[in-house]
Amino acid sequence: MRTKIAFIAAIVVVAVFLFTLSPGRFNQETALIKWGNAPRFNSQTYDYYAKYNYVAFTPGIFDYTPSAVDSLKARNPKIHAGTYFNVHTIAQWTSRAAPGTYARALWDGLSPFYVRTTEGDTACLWLNEPLYDFTSPTVRSIATTTLAEYMRRHSLDLVFLDFFSDPLPDLKKFQAPMYQQLQRGEWDFDRDGVGYFDDPDERALVKRAEYDFMRELIAAMPNFIFVPNGDLAIKEDKFASLCDGLNLENFPCYFFGVVNPVTQADYNKAFANAVDPDYVYSLERLTSNRYRRNPGLVWIEDRYGRGTYGNIAVMFDGVVECMNQQLDSSLPAPPRMFNLVMPKPMHFERTASGISLSRTFGDTTLTISY
Repeated sequence: MRTKIAFIAAIVVVAVFLFTLSPGRFNQETALIKWGNAPRFNSQTYDYYAKYNYVAFTPGIFDYTPSAVDSLKARNPKIHAGTYFNVHTIAQWTSRAAPGTYARALWDGLSPFYVRTTEGDTACLWLNEPLYDFTSPTVRSIATTTLAEYMRRHSLDLVFLDFFSDPLPDLKKFQAPMYQQLQRGEWDFDRDGVGYFDDPDERALVKRAEYDFMRELIAAMPNFIFVPNGDLAIKEDKFASLCDGLNLENFPCYFFGVVNPVTQADYNKAFANAVDPDYVYSLERLTSNRYRRNPGLVWIEDRYGRGTYGNIAVMFDGVVECMNQQLDSSLPAPPRMFNLVMPKPMHFERTASGISLSRTFGDTTLTISY
């Protein structure tokens, strides 16, 4: 899930923006996920981050800069500020966090409950990030209570959840060679000696626990915004109805017919599926009324700052152009700001050369041919 794409879609955009007086305006929403190293808060970065509608920052950062939320809201009173939350694992760096902080509370509360493998080793999902046993109601309660206390302490209202999927990904097979060294044996949540990927009952247990976890988070924080990563909210309307939207990580990878596009043809196919109304997980379907509160927030994640998808975002109500800032210390390009006359519905057409999307905003028509 952390693999770069080598190709950029060949999109031809023809757009003329005529800003005319109108009783209604369309403003494209934007989001930023900061889930690697901690942000550096100062007047420059506050100005930058406050340009987004939604910002989810590194776990625990507000304990070290408690004035950050007030500084962001002073610049943008409507901003939704929150945190990245890992659904399955506890990062080892949290063991070094200061006592009394949210990050340290996560470590102290969850690290005693590691999942073990079929060979008795500590189970890991990411490198150096052990799995905690979220199949246990007690463990989920610790995680939920710790998160809720942190959210309320800093007047946050947004949680980016990484991630809810069925099945969980086998990164030892899917990712780089370093993942082959994660652990000895296979995950064994139910401790019956049979690995997760070979045990249908265990996979069902994990999936039920993910549903229960989502319900428990909502019960503890009913008025907060929850945007999950992963495929459960994409594939299952029942799970989507528990959430306020979803994140399409590294769009259009993973969920649109080509897991990891390696050729331009693969990339074109994935992108075309995403915007095709007839595709099972099309953006048209994903932006329909299937969430806890509608319209839902469908984040299209532009991980590497390509800026490729903003024009796609304005085609679909509910799509949010999302920037992902992982380990870099420099700021990505600021979000693009659209301020257009309220639009008519998007028009999709299959052409001899591919596909065409168009949408009219007052006297302005935006067309994307692909």
